[in-house]
Amino acid sequence: AIGIGLMIHNGRAWIRMYSGWVRRSHVVWVQVNGPVPEPGFGQRACHYVIHHKDKDPLNDLIENLDLLTRAAHTTLHKKGSTCS
Repeated sequence: AIGIGLMIHNGRAWIRMYSGWVRRSHVVWVQVNGPVPEPGFGQRACHYVIHHKDKDPLNDLIENLDLLTRAAHTTLHKKGSTCS
C-alpha cells in the first residue's frame, strides 16, 4: 500500500495507508526488517512493540527503532533505562 497522508497525533507520526492510519515507526520497521513476528501460541496480538531508543516518538529513523516484547518494553520504561 502507498501512503497517502501524514498526521501527528498524541505526539506520534501516523501515515494514512489504503487500509487506514498506521504509526510511521511501524511502516519504517516493516520496510527495513519485514513483518513483525506473529505473537506465538497463547500470546496477545499486540505482543510486540516498536521502541524509540532515544524516547522521541517522532524520531522514526531505523537506527532509533527496536522491536521489543510488550513485557520487555514495560520493564525498560519502569527502570528509566536509556536502552543503549
